[in-house]
Amino acid sequence: AAAAAVVAALPAAVRSATGADISGPAGESATALRALDADIASRLSAIPAADRALVTGHESLGYLADRYGLDVVGTVTPSLSSQGQVSAAHLADLERAMEKAGVRVLFTESGVSDALAQAIRDETGATVVELGIETVPSDGSYTTYIEDLSGRISSALTDAEG
Repeated sequence: AAAAAVVAALPAAVRSATGADISGPAGESATALRALDADIASRLSAIPAADRALVTGHESLGYLADRYGLDVVGTVTPSLSSQGQVSAAHLADLERAMEKAGVRVLFTESGVSDALAQAIRDETGATVVELGIETVPSDGSYTTYIEDLSGRISSALTDAEG
């Protein structure tokens, strides 16, 4: 929805700066982005309320979680940087938060220590699912990227039920 709003605002800015009229392609792109948003919302809304809590590698899914009604209850690395320091106390707090929220899936991405993810898995029984957050799909498409990301999240949380 935010991307569609930006695309919808482009024609006026481009016309003002260059005189070019891009309203047709911009309108088509905005429409496609709104449809994509609706598809993602539908896919993620199908996750039962009890399974909508996430633990991620770092704070990389906050916007997606906020937009689609998911709840990030903790992160392995306590910052956006993969250089953030992880303490034993942080891991213990994370494991307690996972238990309290009933989190059964740990989503990781590049830069998250495999050893930390496995230690959390061993302590909590959570399934570890790596997301290619930093990877551009082979077709270079945002649509492919966000559909794959939301599909992997939805599948992992749905498969982890019970």
